[in-house]
This record gives sequence, C-alpha cells and structure tokens, in this order.
Amino acid sequence: MSDIQQELLGQVVAAQKNNEPLALLGSGSKRFLLPSECDSGQTVDLTRHHGVVSYEPTELVITARGGTPLAEINELLNEHNQMLPFDPPMFDGKGTVAGAVAMGLAGPGRPWRGAPRDAILGIKLLDGEGRIVEFGGQVMKNVAGYDITRLMCGAMGTLGVLLEVSIRLIPKARVERTLRTGMGYDESRQLMNSMRSQSVPLTGAFWYKDQLHLRLSAASETALNKLQQQRVGGEWLADNRVWQQLRDQQHEFFTPADSQSLWRISTPPAAEVPQQEQHLLDWGGAQHWIIAQGDWREPLNAIASAARGHAQPWFSTPKIASTGNEVIKQLQVNLEEVFNRNRIFNPGCCNG
Repeated sequence: MSDIQQELLGQVVAAQKNNEPLALLGSGSKRFLLPSECDSGQTVDLTRHHGVVSYEPTELVITARGGTPLAEINELLNEHNQMLPFDPPMFDGKGTVAGAVAMGLAGPGRPWRGAPRDAILGIKLLDGEGRIVEFGGQVMKNVAGYDITRLMCGAMGTLGVLLEVSIRLIPKARVERTLRTGMGYDESRQLMNSMRSQSVPLTGAFWYKDQLHLRLSAASETALNKLQQQRVGGEWLADNRVWQQLRDQQHEFFTPADSQSLWRISTPPAAEVPQQEQHLLDWGGAQHWIIAQGDWREPLNAIASAARGHAQPWFSTPKIASTGNEVIKQLQVNLEEVFNRNRIFNPGCCNG
C-alpha cells in the first residue's frame, strides 16, 4: 500500500470514528454541478493519488488511480490511436478519471459509444468502514461484481473513494468528419430518429439554431461522401472542434445571462419535446439543453414528465436544487447503508 493510500485510509477511519463528514475533491472541475452541502466537512485531496497502473493497448484496457488527470490518459491513448468510449467532459481541462466516473457524464457520442457505466470493468474502492475492496476485473468476462462497478457511476463520491478504475477502450476511427446542414428542429429530429434504424456510421448528432451537425466515423471516405450526396446534403467542416466545444460546454450556447438558468432534460430519443426559445438538442434527440429565465422548475419538470424523461437544473444564479425522485433517493439511502454507513462521504450530494 502506498503512503498516499495509507493516508487516505487513515482519514476515512478517523472520520468514521468521530462521525465527521469528508468532502472528496479531485481537481474541482465539476464542483459547480454539486449542491452546496457537498462542501461540508474536511476536504480530502484525491489528486495526489494518481498515475497509470497498467495499460495494455492490444487488450484495449487501462487501469489508473482515481486522481489521474483525464488529459494525461487521453495523451497516452492518442499514441496508440485509442480513446475512452464515453469521451468524458473536460470542462476546464483538469478533470480526473475518478471524477469522470463519479459524475457519470459522457460526451456527444453517448448514444452510440455508451456511458461510463458501460465501459468500467473494475474498481478498487475505499469504503466508509475503512475497507479496501475490489469489484470486477480487467476483461469483460470477469462479471463478478460487475454491477457494483456500475453503481459508482454517477454516485458523486457518496459510496466511497475510487482508488483505481479499469476501463474498456475503443479504437479511434480512421476517418471522422463533421457534416453541417441547414435544417429546422422538427425535421432534424425526424432525420436523427430515422438514422438510428439504419446503417449510418453516426457517432454524434446535435441541432442548434436551425443547423444540424452530424459526426460520422468510418474506415474510409467513401461511406461518408455517399451519405452526404444521397441523404443529407450540406457541407463538410474543415475540422471537428465543434464536438470538443460541445462536450466541454464551450459552445456559444452555454453562456446564459446572470438571471437565466441552464437545464438539461434527458428523454427517450424519439420523445416529443416542444422547441424552446433557447434550445440545443444533443445525443441524436435524447438530450435537451434549455436556457430559461429564472426558476422554471414546474414547466420544465412537466415537459420532462410528459416525455418520460428527467429535468435537471445544470447551473443557475441563485442555485436551483433538483427535486429528484423519491424511489431513487431511497435506493441511494440503502446503498449508503452498505458502503457509507454514517454518510461521511460527500453528504447531501445525491439529495438522499
């Protein structure tokens, strides 16, 4: 056991003994997404526990300590033309692998390449009892404990300290280009819905201000040119930077005024969601970003409910709390009884 890991263990044991909360903190790149209650307690700096433990390019798997920067991992994977399938948001560029898993966020390729929970093969966890436990492994066939690893995705650090994470990788496409075409909201939704049932090499699709962007990834240019000529039209962009801007919320859309709030509505891709005045549609129709004036909880929750989805305030001034789901809250409480009995890790983060 390393000195840093021993120190983390000592902090957890002491906090459990004294029934004191701990605020688990990586780089802080996603702190703006958490309730203010998560800031209570002694801060535990997880960035010091970093470094790649193992990387097998031929096996398409990497194991890294929780505090390892995503930028460092991406740089290593780029050398072998590989990538994290869920392409986690980087925001300020300082995010860590444990933070990416804990928040459960995925980039624009989510519907085609999967979420963090689909790529996590195994974890090493420091739980609230001061136990270091391991679940899963480094290959897909190691299914023992596989569902436990998925529980950590989106748990916001409330179930323990992620010491190590093993992730399944994917090769990068040989050819990846962005097609942009002028198209209205309803027409774009219909086109994206039809593409899901067809053999189109699509790995990204978003609509904004009557412009539809499609990211196409293939082994050659031939398939991409055929799609442009026969189905969509439009023009190829000179580069693919728009997807990184969208992933990291550096796109021009993500600049609400001080009196406005940014909402995320997640729905089934074919769900009917009325177009709003300030609206960006991502994930091929499954993720709606909406900028609203003031507190729009009731109307946006109603829109999400009618579409069999979920509405979440992303950021606002003042901060608007998510109402959550009572069933999910109870599940969270039950899980914390097992992994975090006295709720010392990030209390209040999941509103449980």
